[in-house]
Amino acid sequence: MKLVRRLASGLMLLMVMGVLAACGGSAAEAPEVRAEKFFSDFAAAFNDPKLSEAATQEKWADTLSKYFVPEQQAAQKTEILTSLQQLGSLGAELNVKVENLKVEKVSESGDDAEIKIASGTMSMSVLGQEQKTDMATEGFGSSGSSTSKMKKVDNVWYIIP
Repeated sequence: MKLVRRLASGLMLLMVMGVLAACGGSAAEAPEVRAEKFFSDFAAAFNDPKLSEAATQEKWADTLSKYFVPEQQAAQKTEILTSLQQLGSLGAELNVKVENLKVEKVSESGDDAEIKIASGTMSMSVLGQEQKTDMATEGFGSSGSSTSKMKKVDNVWYIIP
């Protein structure tokens, strides 16, 4: 159970760090829409049946790191890749679900925005042990903050770590 809690904390932190960003798409997408897309990519990465392969880990680390402001992408990619390598060794013993996610915009002014997770759950099963987290109650990672900030760069929203 200790392993599940530790992995859940790590996954939540990783998820929170990337929750608010944009990943090279249409400027028409609002910050909250981009955050919801991050969660979709996040769950897809951790459920990829080829996550144990180095090329797959590299692909997902690249995809997820692009949710961060450009000057932080390289550092975030390194952190994400390390997490994927550690969790990739679990193979079919790892399952992550993000369900009923609703992200709301708190404020937006120019190139700055603030969002919050209004509802949603993250379920993680590791080696047969499951932990479920209420994402709205948990807030944004270890800070416990109920909101997180985003920055628009070249008409794309990114997380500010």
